[in-house]
Amino acid sequence: MRNTVKSFFCCLLLLTAGLYALPGGPLSAASPSIVVSAVRGMAEVIRKTGVTTSLQNGDQLQPGDLLVTGKGARLRILFADQTIVSVGENSRVELNDYLWSESTASGHFDITVNEGFFRIIGGKLTKVNPQAFRTRSPAATIGIRGSAFAGRVAGGGLEIFLLSGKGVDVGNRQGSVPLLLPGMGTTVASSTEKPATPLPMRQAEMQRILAGSAVDRDQVEFIPRPVPGGLEGEMQSGASSSRGGSTVSGTLINQSTISNSVNLSSGTGNRSAVGSVTAE
Repeated sequence: MRNTVKSFFCCLLLLTAGLYALPGGPLSAASPSIVVSAVRGMAEVIRKTGVTTSLQNGDQLQPGDLLVTGKGARLRILFADQTIVSVGENSRVELNDYLWSESTASGHFDITVNEGFFRIIGGKLTKVNPQAFRTRSPAATIGIRGSAFAGRVAGGGLEIFLLSGKGVDVGNRQGSVPLLLPGMGTTVASSTEKPATPLPMRQAEMQRILAGSAVDRDQVEFIPRPVPGGLEGEMQSGASSSRGGSTVSGTLINQSTISNSVNLSSGTGNRSAVGSVTAE
């Protein structure tokens, strides 16, 4: 009788463990979930085992994968928290780590863009725990505040601008700068040089970066503009700037005060200049 009871409980334990390991069970609630949502041209994944496979729509990816695109190729990746990463031709992107639990609304995101054009739209993770969301490059790391941004890595250097949202911080051991308004950008020549002072990026430069990472036509045509709470007006490309930037012409529609920022000016009905932005 004792052996029968012991066998029953052993079977029950094994059955419970099996159920918990099924998809959707507690053990898999925080499992990685990364899928290819669009691919154009030649795109491959190099697994940690060294095996290389051509990517198709719907393919599953996992942390540790290295994504490589060929000439003229485009690739868009969808993460479980609805983060979207798009990359252009001749890109190399490492999926360092990723985890998202819908039930606890927690996780982390860590990728490295080693080469190429890229565009990232933050998902749920950036709203609940933006500190756990990191995009790395050879020159600097990008910290997000619940935003979308785009850029390019070439020759070890980084150029990046804010598309929308609360902003991003771009930094390395030499220093860090915030990008707080759509259209503001910076460049980082290498990991041994601090990020350049943020400036409004020329429309032509933004268009080049967006076109380089676009999978769909509508992604190319979108050009960011300052949002309510900041500057009202359009970026004027071709304006004079000692660093090759642009000017923003418009009015301040409310007062904004942010510490340690070179991107914003505050006041109404006057002309003010703070850092590299002039508001009239």
